[in-house]
Amino acid sequence: PNGESNQQLFKRSVEAWEDITTQAGEELGLVTHFGVIQSLLAYILHIPLEKSFRLDISYGSVIQVSIREKTFFKVKFLK
Repeated sequence: PNGESNQQLFKRSVEAWEDITTQAGEELGLVTHFGVIQSLLAYILHIPLEKSFRLDISYGSVIQVSIREKTFFKVKFLK
């Protein structure tokens, strides 16, 4: 009942993503849970958060996000 809302999780995830991607080198591995992955994909792909629940993300998924010049994102579901 007193847990983090989806909007709070989204905000926290995006802030962390911005920090990580501005400080990271050429390649980066990120291991996290469904809620963060869902939030980040919604952000990257410009999907409204309330519609991001339509994403089918399986346990143990591997998702590759390619970034070019901080404006273009390509998402590939590997597993």
